[in-house]
Amino acid sequence: TCALPILGVWELTRPGPSAAVNLSAADLAAQRLAGSARPGTKLWSFATNGKVGSVAVADGVAYVGTSQSGLYALDALTGKLRWRHVMDSGKTTNLAVTSGAVIAANGYNGVQPTGYIGGVYALDPGTGKLLWNVDAQGVLGLSAAGDVVYAGTAVKTNTTGGVTALSTGTGELLWTFDFPAPVDIQTGVAVADDVVYTTTTHG
Repeated sequence: TCALPILGVWELTRPGPSAAVNLSAADLAAQRLAGSARPGTKLWSFATNGKVGSVAVADGVAYVGTSQSGLYALDALTGKLRWRHVMDSGKTTNLAVTSGAVIAANGYNGVQPTGYIGGVYALDPGTGKLLWNVDAQGVLGLSAAGDVVYAGTAVKTNTTGGVTALSTGTGELLWTFDFPAPVDIQTGVAVADDVVYTTTTHG
């Protein structure tokens, strides 16, 4: 039999006092455990529906994308499920979190299965409700800065890679840059100091 795919969480360093208020008894117990645990102690785990392809953490929530059509929002303190977004097909190999959306990408456009075509889609961080979606030929890399998400794809072409900038609030296409042929699709995207960095498989 195959073991269930699991997201595990361990204590790295002993945290300082928490500013959280109005915690439940279970949350307070979990917080005490985290505060007293030795580095390397397993705090909690959660069995997902497939191999975990991406993880992002923000505002006390761990967002987990899987290769089996699922995206989960888990309480980062306790591991309890807050919501899940499950589709008929697809995978989630890229995640980025902004103040108003969880941005996910690849293998699924948020509305219907797209096989290897994929896309970028945004979910409400509190409910998991779909906010917007954009089709793409496949996304390799995702990074958000301010109200813009940068996706490792050229949305207007299926012959080369590139970078596309989308509004995190609406999914509006802000700009797209196609790599010159025959430069292949890239494997990552990063943003720093108003500059977008990307790589290609041609070095």
